[in-house]
Amino acid sequence: MTTPSKPQSAKGPLPLVIGVTGHRDILPGDIPKLETVVRHILSGFLTDYPSTSITVITGLAEGADRLVARTALALGIKLIVPLPMPREEYSKDFVSAGSLEEFNDLLTKSAHFFELPLLVGCKLEELSSPGPKRDQHYAQLGAYIATHAQLLIALWDGEHHNLVGGTSQVVQYKLEGVPEPYVPEHSPLDAAETGPVYHVLTPRQSNPDPHGHPFSVRLRYPEGYDSRQAAKHAFDDIYERMEIFNKDALRLQRPLADVARKSKEYILRKEHHSELTAEEQSVLELYAIADSLAIHYQRSTHRTLKALLTLVFVAAFFLDIYSQAVRKEPLMLVSYLLTFLAAFAWYYFSKRGAYQSKYLDYRAFAEGLRVQFFWLMAGMHEAVPDYYMRKQKSELDWIRHGIRTSRMSEISHPTMERAMNKERSNADRKARLLKVEQFWVVDQAHYYSKAHTRDHRKLFSFERLLTIFFGFGLVAAVVQLLLFPHEAIVTLITLSPVLAALVTAYVEKNALAEHTKQYERMSALFNRARQHMHQLLERMLLAEAERFVIELGKEALSENGDWLLTHRDRPIEVPKGA
Repeated sequence: MTTPSKPQSAKGPLPLVIGVTGHRDILPGDIPKLETVVRHILSGFLTDYPSTSITVITGLAEGADRLVARTALALGIKLIVPLPMPREEYSKDFVSAGSLEEFNDLLTKSAHFFELPLLVGCKLEELSSPGPKRDQHYAQLGAYIATHAQLLIALWDGEHHNLVGGTSQVVQYKLEGVPEPYVPEHSPLDAAETGPVYHVLTPRQSNPDPHGHPFSVRLRYPEGYDSRQAAKHAFDDIYERMEIFNKDALRLQRPLADVARKSKEYILRKEHHSELTAEEQSVLELYAIADSLAIHYQRSTHRTLKALLTLVFVAAFFLDIYSQAVRKEPLMLVSYLLTFLAAFAWYYFSKRGAYQSKYLDYRAFAEGLRVQFFWLMAGMHEAVPDYYMRKQKSELDWIRHGIRTSRMSEISHPTMERAMNKERSNADRKARLLKVEQFWVVDQAHYYSKAHTRDHRKLFSFERLLTIFFGFGLVAAVVQLLLFPHEAIVTLITLSPVLAALVTAYVEKNALAEHTKQYERMSALFNRARQHMHQLLERMLLAEAERFVIELGKEALSENGDWLLTHRDRPIEVPKGA
């Protein structure tokens, strides 16, 4: 029996989530062959992504669902089970005592199970017998699985039917996107969230001879890519970036433990942590990891930039000394070459370590999780991935996947959230919103105000420094020309504009001018938000306050996306002309 390459405790925080769909009436004699195929698929992911835990999400219907669930458990893979309706009602699907016993046994072995909400306008008694209402809840289950899984294993005969909630419909959801009302309303211009499907051609009792080679695996990709290879590269890149994040989280867990603790306490004081729900705690923990990694790679990025600019200046100094000397000293030329090579070596290792790209990605990840956390704290269960980075597809898709998997135990359904909020007392709703106001709205207003002041002062200081360097060069030139010609003065004349150019490069790479404007905008935004939120809570307009929290979160996500693109356009490199 194949076992995972690492125990689950040695895995990183982001799981790769695999959904399951398939026929209930698979042929008993085919079960061993299908188990072998499924084991091969799952083992491949365990091998390819050793630092990433695998989670299988399935509704545990008879047949294919349970076959994959048993295989996954045998490999040490975690099982999460969303139920399409209340457990007692769903259990009526399993008429034999053996089937019901197997269902309960697998449910007990799962890491987590939960019931999806009843659809709008549906009453529990309407689900007691087969019919459209019951089918729609199976469709909701398929939509949930297609939405929350990065990829889908489908034990399917390949035949397309119009059966609501059937296997072919779930496959369609994964390849083409989940329709409303199972996902929030979105613009037609937004690309649907889709993913690959591992189609295992599966005979069934109603179709024992499907077209093709039984038990063969066909990897299906969504349309919209230039080629099959391009689609494969896009999705493999998502899984690989999640694996890299998990490797970094594991490798730096101990060195960054204190940073992560401070990140948690910065976003919410420690005495309030015990009041959080399991979902809120999960998102907060992941935020702390992402934030600590972002801080680590931010420091590495800034060290790299400072080192490169310093080494380039030193190289220019050695070259100028060599060129000005009447008697050429080879040592100066060798020193120039060695310093210049040191700059390129530093750049090479920083590029190989992907310091800047990791800093930017992990910061974007952390900011998305910050908004998700405060939405949850406000009692709102909208999913950040439905709004974040939708315009920046491809290399940033892993961020949305990572945020979505952080809430695997959470039920994200717009109708259910509204119902849950109605059930909460006004006192509880206001208490939640007051915390959001204090720890997010007010805190961010203070942060952006201080950040704007800080960067404005930095920008002013650097502009003054540039004026000094240029002025010093001009004065030195006048001295050299009219008063006191000397080789040392020529060196000062040469190096002054070099220093000015390097300072300009530092300011430009750090986007200080853009930051100053952006922080000013965000400071004004959150200060207005603080005033408006306070007024809404004073007047007990709780529903409006909750909607306002969502709107503010969307604005913060949009602004962070702009920040990310600003820095991606300024890669760290050895200054041109060095």
